[in-house]
Amino acid sequence: MTKKINKKYSGANTFVKSVMEVFLTNPLSAFNYKQVAARLGISDQTSKELVKTIIEQLTQSGELEDTKRGKFKISSKSGNYPRKEPLISPAPSI
Repeated sequence: MTKKINKKYSGANTFVKSVMEVFLTNPLSAFNYKQVAARLGISDQTSKELVKTIIEQLTQSGELEDTKRGKFKISSKSGNYPRKEPLISPAPSI
């Protein structure tokens, strides 16, 4: 008998990194799940729900904090805040 794979969460690891990247590039801003999805270019409802679930899980793990009802930002207690190195390396000068 083969093991069932939950297809809804099969790509969740990539989504987690993308969601965290939105918060890390804007550490002082608070976003709701729809704003995060828009920044990631997600328009279908299923993926938006996945973003919402990921944000809730990151909040429970302490990576994000709930500032207002439905608004989240990077947690000051997490190891990702403040970020010392830039996310995108600067272009080399010629």
